[in-house]
Amino acid sequence: MPRFAAALSVCLLFTFAGSAVADDAPSRAGAIVKGKDEDAVADIMKTFNKALKVKCNFCHVREDGKFNYKKWTKHKRVALHMHTEYVAKLKNAEGGSINCNTCHQGRKTFLKKVAKGDE
Repeated sequence: MPRFAAALSVCLLFTFAGSAVADDAPSRAGAIVKGKDEDAVADIMKTFNKALKVKCNFCHVREDGKFNYKKWTKHKRVALHMHTEYVAKLKNAEGGSINCNTCHQGRKTFLKKVAKGDE
């Protein structure tokens, strides 16, 4: 498990530095919702809400009083990246699947941000 944590930490460093969040996110969006009906997608989104303790507007923007689910935002790109690069590819120590709550447990971020010089 320490190798998992170290690898995840390095990957997340690049993710949140902005360099690893791909610009091709719209073309990869189907990774989460492909082939699923609206109810199934809503259930998936609710797991994100619960795991990060956020509301829909954390990732989605409102336009003309309604959510524009197709518009890309920074948090939506990060969520897609986290799902496709970690949730879909990694397993826990017992070989089982992981999800957002595995690491986040009700927090938007789960790694302590360390100020330069405090390392």
